[in-house]
Amino acid sequence: MPGEMSFLEITVFTLKFYIPGIFAMLFRILALGGKPLEAEKTYSLAGTDYTLRDGGDGYSMFAGCPVLEADVGLDFDALKNYLEENYTEKPSAYATPYGDGRIVAMP
Repeated sequence: MPGEMSFLEITVFTLKFYIPGIFAMLFRILALGGKPLEAEKTYSLAGTDYTLRDGGDGYSMFAGCPVLEADVGLDFDALKNYLEENYTEKPSAYATPYGDGRIVAMP
């Protein structure tokens, strides 16, 4: 919805954010998989058709970006299958509502 603040749920990134104004949120991504990002390197992003391909929830900044794979199945089914195959127990990072500290609000 216009005017609402949100950001993509990400896993292996470490980031910090702050809110400088009522409708603005700035991010600084610090690391990927515990390693600092390299400015000259290109990174790929995986996500749902709704947000990345179709611009849902206001994510219009991805319009025109190359799509490496599309229409390979339902997003829900891919997530469900992955979780069933890789996680038989809840990961400890999700044992509390605060996660594992990868996303931190800055003053």
